[in-house]
Amino acid sequence: MPPKLKEKLFRSCMTHECKQMAYFFHDKIQHQKADIGLMRKMICALNCSMFEPGAVILEKGREVESVNFVFEGYANLINTYKIKDDMGEHEYGYSIRIPERSWFGDYQVLMDVPSTWCMVAGKKKGAENSNMIKVMNIDA
Repeated sequence: MPPKLKEKLFRSCMTHECKQMAYFFHDKIQHQKADIGLMRKMICALNCSMFEPGAVILEKGREVESVNFVFEGYANLINTYKIKDDMGEHEYGYSIRIPERSWFGDYQVLMDVPSTWCMVAGKKKGAENSNMIKVMNIDA
């Protein structure tokens, strides 16, 4: 298939996905855009997973096997740590919200390090029938 036709077919079939993932492929500050061929290959290689609110997407200390994109909804990164002092051992924790149109796991995949966070599914915005969030990933 000629490249121009491939591009036209890809853009017409994957319009929603291209818009949702533009943040990953286009640098607004440097005014740079990824090659359409790279976009097509990555978007077509995505796997989709759905998670209910509260479901663990990635456990702390586990190997990260893919770069993940929060396509719809949000996820929470949760970290806990223990401190020992004169009064005993105390456990503390904090969380960070990963909003829709964000990605995670890129650093861990590139550097081959385990996750230092636990990732838990949040909710999908404005969902009356389904609170499932959609996470797309590309296997490393």
